[in-house]
Amino acid sequence: MADLRAAVDLASYWGEPDAEDQGFADAAAGEALRPIAEAVTAAATDMGAVHWWVEPADRSPHRYTQFLDKDPMPSHN
Repeated sequence: MADLRAAVDLASYWGEPDAEDQGFADAAAGEALRPIAEAVTAAATDMGAVHWWVEPADRSPHRYTQFLDKDPMPSHN
């Protein structure tokens, strides 16, 4: 639980990915983590309270952000 808390505390979804984030974007990392994701998903189907983990997500409120240059925020003088 402490590892999960640390991961959430360090998350910065509004910023560009750091080196660690970019390492997990590699296909090999995804394949290495797949058994863990499958185990979590299997456990979720056995737990009624977290049934939503395995249901399709409503993506309509989600937004995509892309940084196009080094300073995505305009400077105000």
